[in-house]
Amino acid sequence: MLISFLLAARKGLLLDSQHPEGWEKMRELESRRRVARLEVEEVAATAPRFLTQFQGVTTLAEGQAAHFEAQVEPLHDPQLGVEFLHNGRLLQQASRIHTVCDFGHVALDIGQLVAADAGEYVCRAVNALGEASSAIRLNVAARGTLDTSSQRPEGLDKIKQLEAKSGSARVEEVATFQKPVVTAALQNLVLAENQSAHLAARLIPVGDPSLRVDWFKDGKLLETGMHSFSYTTGTCVILVLPVLRFKSPVTVYHTLTHTNIGTFVFGR
Repeated sequence: MLISFLLAARKGLLLDSQHPEGWEKMRELESRRRVARLEVEEVAATAPRFLTQFQGVTTLAEGQAAHFEAQVEPLHDPQLGVEFLHNGRLLQQASRIHTVCDFGHVALDIGQLVAADAGEYVCRAVNALGEASSAIRLNVAARGTLDTSSQRPEGLDKIKQLEAKSGSARVEEVATFQKPVVTAALQNLVLAENQSAHLAARLIPVGDPSLRVDWFKDGKLLETGMHSFSYTTGTCVILVLPVLRFKSPVTVYHTLTHTNIGTFVFGR
């Protein structure tokens, strides 16, 4: 017996939403996130106008640097051009000359002035509707001819008095150092041969440039080197013996501390 089956094909991928209410919620949230179109108001073009005139220090000495600046409008005119002139001639950028024109701010910098840099500087702004200019005159004094005398001699005398007082105060402060005094003495140590020893104590004064610390072993001056070294940091004096070699069961170490004012002995 033979049996035949006829099967009708269906879509292999089910695309229907299993949660229709969730699908609608997602559409609602996405519609809220749409950003409104940004509208920028166009500003009518105008002829150039200087909001502040070309300004800066007008009397300088050779070797100094000059800086002039101004504010000009319109700010957003792509056709606006700015140029600088020196004594009627167009000024070109160079290693000593730097110009800036940025959103209405215009500036001219000239480094290492020489006598030939003196004269009139003009900033000229031009667009399709007109032009505007602002000028300033620079005086360059030769070396040695610039008046550096005080315009207020009484103020200069007052400054000298204050400086003299501060100098005497510093001298008095240096003279306040005292005799050496131990604030934390050396401690006894019980160690085995081949161990390392670390002897430390604290003393004052701090910062006295004349302070000197000498270490003694069994009454003899200890020469620091490969087998021992010492250093002073702040209020702490330290002796380090990397490897102990005992010739006797008890060894006595002490220090002799010197300053210009006195001497102090302490040890263990």
